[in-house]
Amino acid sequence: MGRRPQPDIKNRLLDACADYALAHGLPDRLEPLATATGTSA
Repeated sequence: MGRRPQPDIKNRLLDACADYALAHGLPDRLEPLATATGTSA
């Protein structure tokens, strides 16, 4: 058994990652992207 899919969380994170990448480019480390999305690296 695994977790049930949570499309709302997935979509929120995808939108936040895309917004960050469009504004700043893709980072070479995960920390800036994690901070921008409110998650942990």
